[in-house]
Amino acid sequence: MNKKKLSPRALQVAETIDKFFKELPTEEDIRKNYFKAENLLSLLNNIKRIKKELETDSFVVIICGGLKSGKSTLINLLCHKEVSPTRLGRETTVRPCIFSRGETSKVLLFYGRPKDKTHKKNLFHAIIDYVKGIVDEKELAKEGLEIEEDNISKAQGWLTKDSIPGKRSPIFINIQIAEKELKGEYNLLKEGILLVDTPGLDGITAGVGGVKKDGEEDLDIDWLVERVDLMLLLQSTVSPLNESGIKFVGKLYKNLNNPPVFLVHNEFSLKCWRKDYKEIKSFTKVDEDSIETTRRLLKQVIKEDVEYFRVNLGMAEDGFEYEKEELKNQSAFLTFEKELFNFIVKNRQHIHEDNVWKRLRKLKSENLSLTGKDKEDTFI
Repeated sequence: MNKKKLSPRALQVAETIDKFFKELPTEEDIRKNYFKAENLLSLLNNIKRIKKELETDSFVVIICGGLKSGKSTLINLLCHKEVSPTRLGRETTVRPCIFSRGETSKVLLFYGRPKDKTHKKNLFHAIIDYVKGIVDEKELAKEGLEIEEDNISKAQGWLTKDSIPGKRSPIFINIQIAEKELKGEYNLLKEGILLVDTPGLDGITAGVGGVKKDGEEDLDIDWLVERVDLMLLLQSTVSPLNESGIKFVGKLYKNLNNPPVFLVHNEFSLKCWRKDYKEIKSFTKVDEDSIETTRRLLKQVIKEDVEYFRVNLGMAEDGFEYEKEELKNQSAFLTFEKELFNFIVKNRQHIHEDNVWKRLRKLKSENLSLTGKDKEDTFI
């Protein structure tokens, strides 16, 4: 990622972090002189990561929703390239994946064996840092992570299969699309935005942090909530947001991330715009009721109204595939894409810095015993 110009407040936070490190023993001294140093070392690594995040041009958009709500179709439309599988009649995405721009189009597979829950979080944080350009491959190796590169043509296979015969199973996937191949005036990847696709929230094996284990009630998202800058919550006419989705949003806010949330309602109309239909089906009361119900439930969780977009992703998909401008316009996708792009470009620095500050405050409250208003203010 490119270095960005820091705001005055971000510069102050960065300087405070530097002062904080000068007053601490070195990492080598900590390892030598503390019997249980892992918690302190984890704190130091997290603060170092926050400092680097302040200095990089970074923004993460997560796309989540129920099974068959259209997440993969939305990813393909936003990337202007068919990189995520659709129409398979099953839960398509089985592991989390991040889409980004790159020098060449390729798939990066990340392998690692978590020792415990804390180590698992560190592994995923390191992967996100690598994709963002915060750390290099040597840093990944220190965490016990390996990277394997595969051809972009294999992307759909890795996303849809729990395992491939003769291959190890990666814990995370990064699909990079060459910058020269990025189409569309409002393509988010052109701006260095990272798109995170997730398994269906209500899938039997769904888990944003990997495959959900039997008997686990909550999705394993602790590592991810700290890194999300904006959330697209997708539902469709036939797959409205359910309790799992509401719980997911609630956990995001409970973990002090509080990213902006947009509801995207995908109108499911059985491709009634095709030639064997006499007229295009209009927006139904079922869709209207679904949107209002979801907004009401979300307001109970995040305590504010959620903006929404209504789109017809299937219509948009056919519009691009068959180069039909009428379908593109009627789908409302072009309007949605432009408004989302403009919102992110205009607000990305403020949203990202606010997210980083919240992470710093959370670290402080969980690990440091500071008393007095002056000390608290200087740290955050």
